[in-house]
Amino acid sequence: MIGGEFEIGRIPSGGAVLPGAYASGRAALYQILRSLGAPATLWLPSWICSSVVEAAVKAGWKVAHYSLTETMEACLESVEARKGDAILVVNYFGMVDCGPQIRALREAFPGITLIEDDVQAYYAFASGSEAPYSFTSLRKCFAVPDGGLARSSAPLPEAGCENTFAALKVEGAQLKAGRTPQTDDKVYLALLEEGEQRIDLEYEAAMSAAGAALWQAVDKEDVARQRLANASLLQEGLRAMGVKPLLEPSQGQVPLFLPILSEKRDQLRRHLFAHEVYCPVHWPGTDLGGRELSLICDQRYGAEDMELILTLTDDIL
Repeated sequence: MIGGEFEIGRIPSGGAVLPGAYASGRAALYQILRSLGAPATLWLPSWICSSVVEAAVKAGWKVAHYSLTETMEACLESVEARKGDAILVVNYFGMVDCGPQIRALREAFPGITLIEDDVQAYYAFASGSEAPYSFTSLRKCFAVPDGGLARSSAPLPEAGCENTFAALKVEGAQLKAGRTPQTDDKVYLALLEEGEQRIDLEYEAAMSAAGAALWQAVDKEDVARQRLANASLLQEGLRAMGVKPLLEPSQGQVPLFLPILSEKRDQLRRHLFAHEVYCPVHWPGTDLGGRELSLICDQRYGAEDMELILTLTDDIL
């Protein structure tokens, strides 16, 4: 099986809770927005996860949308931000250099608060942002059950309580890790889904000790190397098929997935599913969301897995 949530093994002992780490990326955004004072309007790209909208509304902000260019950057003409508003830019799949659009937005809208969404781009978050606020999600990229980090030009509030969803995520991910042909997949999937449903209830919560211990034990450089190697194999194979990814990593960028667009997306996804390759789609309900498929390139897999994905993709495209 390729895809789905990360498997989790034994929890390392001796891990310490990470100061300032929130339960999730959306909790980190919530805390940023709450710290900005009187809520106004948060400008979001038209292609965005619903959890971002929900976090903004929960923090008391109104939401407006701007359109995107072909390079997945903000189209300035579609932004009508006013004093007190904030603009969020997204580093899609870890492959968008947000610096130029942040500078352009700062020049076009002086005094507007800028926030960089690095939920899909841990490595960009780790290297720093030109925006005064940025945030990321650790569980998107690593085998951890929870965790969100925020960077701010001003102190942010500490999380007020422990989260309750991490334990469910750990239990489900450990059952998945021990999966055998006799395993009833519904058992661990139900635990993972229950944990997912609780995330939106825990904007004030901190990252768990288990999550912190697992994350601190990760070899981040090794993860980056494997992701880049897998993405390179996918790029080469897609190029041979005449398929151009929506985005491709450039120097120093570590991709979360390699996204493609296809009118045959649903047919391809069903074909992949039939062979136990579970590639996600990102954010249905928009034109992009109706055609986008995220090809898996994460650190759990190697060249043989990438060849399987390419072979199955070639069957349909």
